Amino acid sequence: MDKKSAYALILFFLGSFAFAANSPGKFSVLRSAHFELIYREGQREIANRYALAAEQAYELLLPVFKEAPEKTIVILKDDTDNTNGEATFLPYPMITVFPVLPSTLDSIDDYGDWPLEIMVHEYTHILNMYPAHGFYVPLKYIFGSVVRPNAVLPKWYLEGLAVNLESRLTDHGRLRAIETHAAARALTLGGNLVEETLPRINEQELSTWPYGGRPYLFGAWWWNHVQGSNDIRVIEAWNQNYSRRVPFFINGPMKEYSKKSAEELLDSSADALEKEARVELQAIRESKPHTVTSIAQDKGEIRVFAISPSGKKLVYFAHRPSLATEVRIKARSDIHQPFSKIKSKLLFKTLGGLRLRWLDENHFVFDAIDDSKPIVQYSDLFQYDLSKKHRERLTTGLRAEEPAPSLDGKLIAFIQNDAGRNRLMLLENGQAKILIEGDFTQRLSGPEFLNNDQLLYVLHERSGLEQIYSYSLKDKKAAPWISDLKSTQNLKRTPKGMLVSDAGTNVRNIYLAGESSTAISNTLTHIETADYDAGRNELIISELTSDGYRLHSIPYSEFKPNTIHPVELAAPPTPKTQTVDLKEESYQPLAYLWPRYWIPFVYTLENNGLLFQGTTSNTDPAGHNSYAASASYDTLTNKPSYGISYTNSSTPTDITTSYAKAVNYLGASNFTVENQAAELNFSQNWPFNRRSIKWNFGGMWMETQGFSFSRRLGPEIGLTYDRLQSPLNIWWGTLAEISQEQFISQAGYLAYGRTYFHLAELFQLGGGNKISLQARAAFSPKIPMTTQLLDVGDRSLGGNYIVNLANSNFLLRGYPSGTFIGRKIVNANLEYAFPLVELAGGWGTFPVFLKAMEIALFTDAMAVDGAAHSEGSGYSRKYLSDYFMGTGAELRFSSTAGYHLPINFTVGAYYGLNTRYDGGFTPFLGFSLGDLGVLQNKTP
Repeated sequence: MDKKSAYALILFFLGSFAFAANSPGKFSVLRSAHFELIYREGQREIANRYALAAEQAYELLLPVFKEAPEKTIVILKDDTDNTNGEATFLPYPMITVFPVLPSTLDSIDDYGDWPLEIMVHEYTHILNMYPAHGFYVPLKYIFGSVVRPNAVLPKWYLEGLAVNLESRLTDHGRLRAIETHAAARALTLGGNLVEETLPRINEQELSTWPYGGRPYLFGAWWWNHVQGSNDIRVIEAWNQNYSRRVPFFINGPMKEYSKKSAEELLDSSADALEKEARVELQAIRESKPHTVTSIAQDKGEIRVFAISPSGKKLVYFAHRPSLATEVRIKARSDIHQPFSKIKSKLLFKTLGGLRLRWLDENHFVFDAIDDSKPIVQYSDLFQYDLSKKHRERLTTGLRAEEPAPSLDGKLIAFIQNDAGRNRLMLLENGQAKILIEGDFTQRLSGPEFLNNDQLLYVLHERSGLEQIYSYSLKDKKAAPWISDLKSTQNLKRTPKGMLVSDAGTNVRNIYLAGESSTAISNTLTHIETADYDAGRNELIISELTSDGYRLHSIPYSEFKPNTIHPVELAAPPTPKTQTVDLKEESYQPLAYLWPRYWIPFVYTLENNGLLFQGTTSNTDPAGHNSYAASASYDTLTNKPSYGISYTNSSTPTDITTSYAKAVNYLGASNFTVENQAAELNFSQNWPFNRRSIKWNFGGMWMETQGFSFSRRLGPEIGLTYDRLQSPLNIWWGTLAEISQEQFISQAGYLAYGRTYFHLAELFQLGGGNKISLQARAAFSPKIPMTTQLLDVGDRSLGGNYIVNLANSNFLLRGYPSGTFIGRKIVNANLEYAFPLVELAGGWGTFPVFLKAMEIALFTDAMAVDGAAHSEGSGYSRKYLSDYFMGTGAELRFSSTAGYHLPINFTVGAYYGLNTRYDGGFTPFLGFSLGDLGVLQNKTP
């Protein structure tokens, strides 16, 4: 057996082992008249509910939009405990639902029929984005499903319309929610409601509240005002108009129909909303609202906190969207000291978190999203030891939230998530058991022990009714505890008694619950959670402000809040569809993979070149199979390049195969190297089962034609640890990578080994200042020192190009790409970046929003055992004892273009310190852009 055959046999056995691993689960398909609903094995009951909700959404929305895809795919992905939904048109109309129920701290927690509400929201996106008429019709035949002009309408337009219709076509929804009106009052109090501009309400990454909720909140108010001032037919009139127009010119149809531009409609909607908010504020002020003292000024929102048994410690979660939650502590020596005077300290970072509770003075339990697993993001319970500064896991994979220790600390009650429902659970001696199984029309939340036998919790019904129930551990029976509170959430046992929040007056306040519950707050806005500070006889509350939910203290007292008028929206239509004919089929992923679109791109290259590229990709809804293909032509080499890759992820081991023909251009010598490569690769997070650690093994075949001709064949193996930009990093992150390629010796093939190292460190200094350090090295000592080195050796790269023909990641700015080529190469990059100004502005409906500017100062260094190019004399021999450096600065602009696409522009001034080897001053202009995944429209 020759070496090639032996190598193929090894790969066959390794691949067989990969396929023999445990499958991630089977999927099935339910087909209805207008939908294909894909669900995981064992979840047929919740799939039936969503199939019905989908057809009801079709019934309610088609009279509004008039046209729809023949079929829309809906997939239930129960792999996270973060409630969400997504809708996209690429590569086909598809809705993804993460069917866990909203928590009491979600902005979407005021719901009734949750499957219907989320399906109305997401299907609105599908119908909104579907039309493409007029001059777009021939473009659809050329470019495929990517031609969807309405998909690039502003986020506030798309999300606002979906929230508007979710509220008008169901009996709940965010426009009916009391928290939404509380947000209007909070923004009015801060003077922010009428100050927000059209460009700003489109952004989801601004550092001020309401953060990522801007398009949803302001867009919903905008659309509520528009629909209230016009007939519902305005929705389809505009939808059809935009489907025939050049993108981004959105004011024309609005002025034709309403005589107002988008900005004027925003101004009038804000004025009307502020007027309503001031009427509500006046009604609340008549009942003498409480006065507050601010306790914490940390960035982000604070809704999860608890005071220790002695009253000396306050631990709280400071949450910033898209970032990790900071767990902070304030410790006072005297229980009479105000917490507002105590400086907080960071304990650790976590993800999510709905509750923390103290076990004793040095231990507390909390829930958090476990982001370490490769596929799922489930919540679990943890315990923190203050004395040891140690975090201990209490559950694994239980999807556990809202821990509630018993008075003696021996038991912990909690809520367990499941697809579309949840359970009340009890943890005893590390073993979990079910106390109450919720059904698909209920939500269980907020467990809290009243005593060691009596456990309280809140039951949310389909109608929206939320009442406190009591469960006896002895009798194993549940019954209503009190009856006078009907909209109750977030119980907390205190020395004063049981605190709860309730919104019976259409304003959520804190009550001391009992036979006759008493209001002990009177907020102008909204309060989520509370605790009692016995040392100062104060309430600590999480209260909504114009900066989000902040931690306040108020004197303990009784109040009599006024009832304000509820939200007034017309009664929604009742869907006539109550049963659906369903046909169950096995899931066939390959049926979804035929090409649906291609996208043209044009990129600038060094030496004033251009690259013209077309790309396409696809994946089946369950993510079992995916492929990407591209073809390009550049003006530097005047030659084509192309490639295709396919990944099978239906087993725990991803299997990727690819083929590419690439043309490499060495800018230093103006020489062209053509390379063909085929690869088979297996990658897996086993045996560590950590998202941050991944290994890969496989093999490749390569053929290179350049200064000479060579072929290579052999195995490769690698291991990567990536925590470089994890949100859980405190102040620094790391990436470490090592790989080995071993090309086999045989007739006509080049034989050598290549070892590659990569280490990156990112240090966050606060205030947007950061230092990054990268070191790379590749060692291929057996590459012959002939012209083959120039073909197969590792090369220098002259700039951070989005596309470059040098095919290298060894960055040395200030020199042309390909100036240095080595069989051994060592490269280091040191950079300090600091923010220059936060722009956070745009111009009306102009589709460019400038976010911020930063400056980066850098130094690059490189040494090669190989060759260096100099003008006029070509390549000459160099050794690792020689080193070359470049330095300079980059001015970076971050922006959003086309209302959706993140684009970063870089203007650089580079200087190579060794002018003999083509160094000197080099200007640089480049950009990078996000992927089309940003065109997914999400629910929260």
